[in-house]
Amino acid sequence: MGGDEFILFGCEEDISKIERNIRDILKRVSGYYNIKTVSFYLTMSVGISIRDKENNADFYSMLKEADIALYKVKEKGKNKYYILSKEKREEEERKKRLYSELTLATENREIFMVYQPIVDYRTGQIVSYESLVRWNSKTFGLVSPGDFIPYLETTGEIIKVGKYILEEITDTITLINKPIHVNVSSKQLFEKDFADFVNNLLNKKGINPNMLYIEITETQELPKDPVVFENLSKLSNFGIRTSLDDFGTGYSNLYTISQIKPKSIKIDIFLIRNIDKDITSLNIVKAIKNMADSIGIEAIAEGVETKQIADILNEYGIYIMQGYYFSKPLKLEEILEVR
Repeated sequence: MGGDEFILFGCEEDISKIERNIRDILKRVSGYYNIKTVSFYLTMSVGISIRDKENNADFYSMLKEADIALYKVKEKGKNKYYILSKEKREEEERKKRLYSELTLATENREIFMVYQPIVDYRTGQIVSYESLVRWNSKTFGLVSPGDFIPYLETTGEIIKVGKYILEEITDTITLINKPIHVNVSSKQLFEKDFADFVNNLLNKKGINPNMLYIEITETQELPKDPVVFENLSKLSNFGIRTSLDDFGTGYSNLYTISQIKPKSIKIDIFLIRNIDKDITSLNIVKAIKNMADSIGIEAIAEGVETKQIADILNEYGIYIMQGYYFSKPLKLEEILEVR
């Protein structure tokens, strides 16, 4: 087809044999080569389309499917293969329809927020909420964030949806009069006017800046980008608080903390949920708490699901907690009902 693309046709119904043959081809082709004075390492990526007698297709349809499969391989790091089977083909078609509807989800007001309480364990009082995005599609029903957030990130649509979310959250703050944490995408932080947009939004609605926490999931490169650094500095100057989310399992380092200067860190659920049975997890959580205390940062425990976990955290001075032990994420109307 081109300088580095080839088409291979075959007639074989046994998937295991197809995979065995492809692995053999990959093994034979991949490796070091020497041509005259040049040495290089060659890799091979294979996208495969399969049709049985009941699901015939024309040449160009299969070629398109093989191309989709090839793209999947390259997403995963190359030098592999991917078979676009009937089931995967149907899943890809579902995703296409899903993503097509997603472009209009904000206009149709299908995107909505739920809010999980963040509690002071000593008093049982709700001190703030974390906002979580949901999509209730007219066609597909309630769609998992894991099925649509990555698409928003990849396409850049997260910029538009992120602004919609901030509009919704600031409206909620005016109704419940409690601080709200909102997780923002790195793509939003790379927007030059992000901090100004947030500040103007708060000013327009008469909201005290310290009622909003901008949560940043740990990403190693974030503080090194000048646009991101400027946004973070502006947020701090405006009085808008930042929080470092999923702390302890991502790209944690002191440089990140020193540059972001968060008001709080949220210790990741994967550490919290094991502290009653894994001494290493417990010691890491204790170390994070000690570090936070030493530099004046509040430590918040995520994913607290049992009283036993909550009691252990309380024993070591981590009083601010969030998780299903206290409450599931709530719709706004549920919060207003119990106030």
